[in-house]
Amino acid sequence: RSGSGSDGNAMGETSDRRHLGQELAIPRRRDAMRAAANVATAAPGRALAALLEPGAQAKLARNRQKLARAHEDASGQRDTCDAELQSFDERRTVQSRAVLHALLRTYVRLIADWGR
Repeated sequence: RSGSGSDGNAMGETSDRRHLGQELAIPRRRDAMRAAANVATAAPGRALAALLEPGAQAKLARNRQKLARAHEDASGQRDTCDAELQSFDERRTVQSRAVLHALLRTYVRLIADWGR
C-alpha cells in the first residue's frame, strides 16, 4: 500500500503543479492580450505588424491590398448603381408626363366627340 500511496501522491503533486501552472498562465495571457490591445489602439497597423512574424507581415500586407481593391470595386459598383437609379428616375418622370398627356388628349377628344 505504501508503494501505491507514494505513486498516488506523486500523481497528485504533478496534477497540482499542472493546475498551478495553468492558473498562473491565465493572468499572463490576459496581461499580454491587454498590452497588445493597448499598443494596437495607439497605432493599429504598426502594432500588429510588430507582433507578427515576417511571413505573416507579408500576408497582412497582401490582405490590406485586397481590401483596398475590394473597397475600390465596391465604390465603382455603388457609383454605377447610383447612375442607373438616376437614369431610371429621369425616365420615370418623362414616361409619367407622356402618360398624363395621352390621357388628357384622350379625355379632350372624348368630350369634343360627345358635343357633336
